[in-house]
Amino acid sequence: MEEKEELLKFSKYEYEKAEERLRKLKRLLRAEKYTSDDLEREMGVSKRTIKRDIAYLRNQGWDIRTKHVYYVRKKEEGGEDGEEE
Repeated sequence: MEEKEELLKFSKYEYEKAEERLRKLKRLLRAEKYTSDDLEREMGVSKRTIKRDIAYLRNQGWDIRTKHVYYVRKKEEGGEDGEEE
């Protein structure tokens, strides 16, 4: 998987921390819409980290939209969203 290959550039600790953070971000964005302030509080990281993670997920094919809030646009007909849980 391309996402894991990109994350493998980090140490094992950094990799696990980033992977956990990205999983949490995907879970949150699937559930509801968030402002960057909300995500900062929920994730416990800076807005810069959130923006970097969102840019990374977009690069991985996630359809993350924003109009004052971030959210994942739901696919119409059960398409894959890139998540393996």
